[in-house]
Amino acid sequence: MNLVKWLNTNNIPNQRIIYHDNSHSIKSINMFRCHLSKLPKDLENTSKVLKINLFKNCFKTIPSMIFNYKTLNSLYLKSNEIKFVSKKIAFLKNLKRLELSNNQIKKLPNEIGTLQKLEVLDLWSNHLQYLPSNIVNLLHLKELYLDDNHDLELSERQKDWIKTLQNSGCTVLL
Repeated sequence: MNLVKWLNTNNIPNQRIIYHDNSHSIKSINMFRCHLSKLPKDLENTSKVLKINLFKNCFKTIPSMIFNYKTLNSLYLKSNEIKFVSKKIAFLKNLKRLELSNNQIKKLPNEIGTLQKLEVLDLWSNHLQYLPSNIVNLLHLKELYLDDNHDLELSERQKDWIKTLQNSGCTVLL
């Protein structure tokens, strides 16, 4: 049975920490609609986090603390104010789901293409103008959302990659 605990961080609403069964390691961090621009220091020494939901906060970039969570497989940062994605995204080798929709991202680092386990990449409603060339290395995607990036231009190689994804059953929205 999972133990749900409220983090003692100045009475932040909508936050919940879920611990692994029979252990004290954090499994899930949910801090959505909390008006946060940085993560509470209480989370610095946690490990084995699988899921982080920071939907609808005030982050301008992915909090650097997140790059220490090597077991992370789902990261939800929808509807923040993110303009920049760090090259450290490559540290999240176990990431299967990355949701960065409805932010202000103009470009992605090449390192995004190293996330070989990624199955869902949600970049809907940003300000992307192009994608890094090695994004075509993401061959296990089941969902790719690029719609509402009005200035996005794809290379011929990226267009072929998208067709290959679609032919393998991937949902793609452009």
